[in-house]
Amino acid sequence: GINAEYGLLPMNEVRSEDSAHFLAQFETFVFDCDGVLWRGSEPIEGARELIELLRSLNKTIIFVTNNSTSSRKQYCKKFEKLAISVKETEIFGSSYAAAVYLLNINFKGKVYVVGSQGITDELELANIPFSTFHHEENPDETIEAVVVGLDIHLNYERIARAQKYLFNPNCLLIATNDDSTFPAAERLMPGAGVMVSAIEKVSGRKATVLGKPHPTLLQCLQAAYQNHLNPKTTLMIGDRLETDVAFGKNGGFKTLLVLSGVASLEDAQKADENSKPDFWAPSVGTLSLPEGRTSNSA
Repeated sequence: GINAEYGLLPMNEVRSEDSAHFLAQFETFVFDCDGVLWRGSEPIEGARELIELLRSLNKTIIFVTNNSTSSRKQYCKKFEKLAISVKETEIFGSSYAAAVYLLNINFKGKVYVVGSQGITDELELANIPFSTFHHEENPDETIEAVVVGLDIHLNYERIARAQKYLFNPNCLLIATNDDSTFPAAERLMPGAGVMVSAIEKVSGRKATVLGKPHPTLLQCLQAAYQNHLNPKTTLMIGDRLETDVAFGKNGGFKTLLVLSGVASLEDAQKADENSKPDFWAPSVGTLSLPEGRTSNSA
């Protein structure tokens, strides 16, 4: 079989008939969002049911996303639209991580944002001054950090403005995340990593990256959920190997790859140890839907 061919560790498939036993092993469930709970604006079948089931079992639920285009408040609205119950305190995004990071290093300057409203909303909540290309006629001498995330309006001028600030060796370069793509409803779209690479290239600098699998987002979780992040009973559920699974491994969590987003089973079988999941399932629906819905054993 394929495992023999690559000489790799086997991964266990989670089947719907074993799901109750499987879920009982864990107290805390850390979910990625895009590609796991939804794709674009389409919910993934069984996602809402799984969250409801876990709540009924009094499990701790945390949502961790590298998508920096939405603040926690905007994310709550998205969950509401899909009829998934959520509290703002359960959501950890890379835009929130950017604000937390700047507060933690006692940052006192102003930020130039190459990104979306998710970042500016979170900076505003943290009382960190910022400007965007829209705000500025001329370069702002008080900029001491450039924060880069997914920016669907990225253009030559915005890159050139960021480059100008980064000529100053004391100006920080921070990236919310460096995902190369993200799963939209129809196909994979270019991710924030594309913007980050452009600005790294033109400035000759390496960005400090905050999203999964990097430590900053993990530290945000640990600070907020001190008593509920026992690695032995925490499961990370994601659709990407190099971000979600690696993030779970870095936290010492067990990891479950769902095949409803970016990575395929073949990708997982070829993955190295740092990003090979412990378990896999076709989607979160496997864990939540009664057997009759997902198999013929009704």
